[in-house]
Amino acid sequence: MGEKEILSSTNFACLSKISHSIALAGASGRSVARSTASDDAMDLVHAHMGSMDAFALGLVAAAAIVADAQLDAIVHDRYAGWGGELGKTVLAGKATLSDCEKYVLKAGEPKVRSGQQELIENLVAESVRSAVVDRLA
Repeated sequence: MGEKEILSSTNFACLSKISHSIALAGASGRSVARSTASDDAMDLVHAHMGSMDAFALGLVAAAAIVADAQLDAIVHDRYAGWGGELGKTVLAGKATLSDCEKYVLKAGEPKVRSGQQELIENLVAESVRSAVVDRLA
């Protein structure tokens, strides 16, 4: 699996998690699980409608994140090292632990750097807020 496939898979996993999380947050209290004594068919229909609406909102937010491409740029920058010689060898399954050790001894300890978690959380939150505002408009 190459760098591009890993980044695409990572982004897809992140965006799937975002959609799922928004759906769960939006569906709280509307779950189709038997959380209330009601077994009325219309209650179940409304529970499904609310959950699907929340999931759709998550997909709208995820689509906005993809269209913006800012998250993609952050992920690409974060994992840019996988495009180097050692990264390509590891991804190809040809690197040994000894190869990695030699690399670290030669290059030294990696610099600790920010994963930009707070920025990413704010980008996601803004996309969700925008999706909600657009839906209410």
